[in-house]
Amino acid sequence: MQNKPYNIALKVVYILGVLLYIISLTQEGFCTVSNCGGNWNGLALVALGAIGGILSVAGMVWYANPLLWAVWWFLKKDIKKAFYFSIASSVLSLSFLLCNEIADQKPGKVSYITEYRSGYWIWVASIVFTMIGSGILFMLKKEFGLKEEEERYYPY
Repeated sequence: MQNKPYNIALKVVYILGVLLYIISLTQEGFCTVSNCGGNWNGLALVALGAIGGILSVAGMVWYANPLLWAVWWFLKKDIKKAFYFSIASSVLSLSFLLCNEIADQKPGKVSYITEYRSGYWIWVASIVFTMIGSGILFMLKKEFGLKEEEERYYPY
């Protein structure tokens, strides 16, 4: 049996995390020397990002998305896994700040990253919010889990 505050917190983490993610898809992610916005909006980055992951180190950051999707999948099923996946997703998404070039749309070419736009920051906010929330849920689950187990073995 789950505790009501835990269930409310679970819903808040899930809904706000997904909402921030969806908002990020409507925004520009970053600018390069040759292009700002347009081709780099969030939806295009998610749709084509897996290809970029094999073309450049900066493109590997796209794989924070499936990690985040796994977090949302595990939030209700296994909060411990959700928390660990959220840490990995956060580290990977923030590692984009260490990259200064990314594979261009033209084969064999790279473009230098000049600016991080609101889509990137909202995407990171979604991931970090989900990580913090899953961490809190993990601690709450442990606390409530101990109480439930004690009641089971010591009903008096």
